[in-house]
Amino acid sequence: MTREPGDPRPDTKVFVPYWSGDDGDRSTGFPSTVTWWWCDGIRIHLPDGTLYTGGVLPRDAASSVSIRVANSGSAPAWASVRTFWTEPAAGFGPPNLRSGPLFTVPFRSLRVPAATTVTTDPVPFTPADDTPDHICIIAVVSAFQDEPDGTWDVATDSHYAQHNVSIVHLDPESAQVVGFTAKNPFPEFDARVTVRIAPAPRERVEALAEVYGAEPVEVDAGSLGVSTERGGSRGSELEVELGPGAGAECFAVLGPGLVPPGAFSVVEVRTTASSPHSEQPDREGVLGFVVLPPER
Repeated sequence: MTREPGDPRPDTKVFVPYWSGDDGDRSTGFPSTVTWWWCDGIRIHLPDGTLYTGGVLPRDAASSVSIRVANSGSAPAWASVRTFWTEPAAGFGPPNLRSGPLFTVPFRSLRVPAATTVTTDPVPFTPADDTPDHICIIAVVSAFQDEPDGTWDVATDSHYAQHNVSIVHLDPESAQVVGFTAKNPFPEFDARVTVRIAPAPRERVEALAEVYGAEPVEVDAGSLGVSTERGGSRGSELEVELGPGAGAECFAVLGPGLVPPGAFSVVEVRTTASSPHSEQPDREGVLGFVVLPPER
């Protein structure tokens, strides 16, 4: 297809939309209210039809995932859609991503008219006995002459998106320790990976208040920590040296009593991977923890 004179848009621009009005432009980053660790364009439904918001995945029946694909270009596109999964992690790349055994049915190619958003048919998946309670799902979309850049970085390329949120019920009297993996997303290079833990910005927490039906509150940054050893010394930041595609087991430490009954908050773990051996820019990763009071 040929663009109209003066039209700056590409013929096709397919992407997974994160918010209403998203045009796929990532040059200025995400709006402050957007959870870039939880893309609204990845729709996971539990066996009873309710939307999955980060709890334990059921194993006795199939859940399903569907992907919203938008096209902000000037011509229709035939989009290819793929999904992958990984264990609870911040940062990811090709060495860490799997399709089986969860996703065994491929998505059909999808016709997406210009200036339109279309949703795929749902693809079923049933976690195996050894599948983690929480997994990160990554979606990637492409079309003819409209391909991802190969970075797998959702912050810079809208062909990629992730659903990477986990619910944590805090003990009112003792700190909660939650394991995750910090990963080197570079498949061919060693990297220094910086891991940081911090409360999510208040406007991002407030944007989820309706989803969780609770009052958004801010948590004390001093009650948070990250460590490479369970029960080890902790701070808000650490660095690990990792080989190509390798991961390091880490632990998020969430202080007791961070949220009162009827409230919730969000804690974010972010990683920055930098490789002196690669000319590519640093790659960012993020994992969101929705922090709730103890279960009754």
